Amino acid sequence: MSRISRRNRLRLIFILIWSLGFIIALPNLYLLKLHPFYNRPEYYICGLSDHWTHSHLITFYKYTESIVFFFLPAFIQVSLLMIFILLFIINKTVKDVFDRGQSNSD
Repeated sequence: MSRISRRNRLRLIFILIWSLGFIIALPNLYLLKLHPFYNRPEYYICGLSDHWTHSHLITFYKYTESIVFFFLPAFIQVSLLMIFILLFIINKTVKDVFDRGQSNSD
């Protein structure tokens, strides 16, 4: 693989990752609003919109965000860990059987 194609591939990956991150963060630009602090009106807090029409959108977004950014990666990590553990146990068992077979034939 040439150095130029590696640079182009890295540039493409960089652009894709940042674009995906920007797209995923877009709902925050729409749903987050500045609210005056309850006992200090000169201070503001950034929080989810209080508008009643946004409640279903916020609920959908928060559930989707939880699934995509927590539960799905956790499931993938645990699944891959189990696969690697099983492969390690099977590989060790096969190696032990093979080593016993080699020692019996000598």
